[in-house]
Amino acid sequence: AARQRDDGGNLAAARRWGQPRKAQWRAQIADSRSIRTTAIAQRVNYYTTVAGGRAAVEGMKHLAQLRVYDLQGLHRTLAA
Repeated sequence: AARQRDDGGNLAAARRWGQPRKAQWRAQIADSRSIRTTAIAQRVNYYTTVAGGRAAVEGMKHLAQLRVYDLQGLHRTLAA
């Protein structure tokens, strides 16, 4: 019988899948860092999650309705 790991898998599976997954994870981290640094350098907006991207798209749908307020005017309104 194979010795059991805490996660329910066996040691043979851990040996078989552990290293490639670690290498893949490291490659994904390196890729994401490269994407982030390039986006910042090129002054490109980027989103790190699907939820963030969807929220940005929803905001962009309303750009035609966008009103710009100056901070001083808002402050005057609150003080009055």
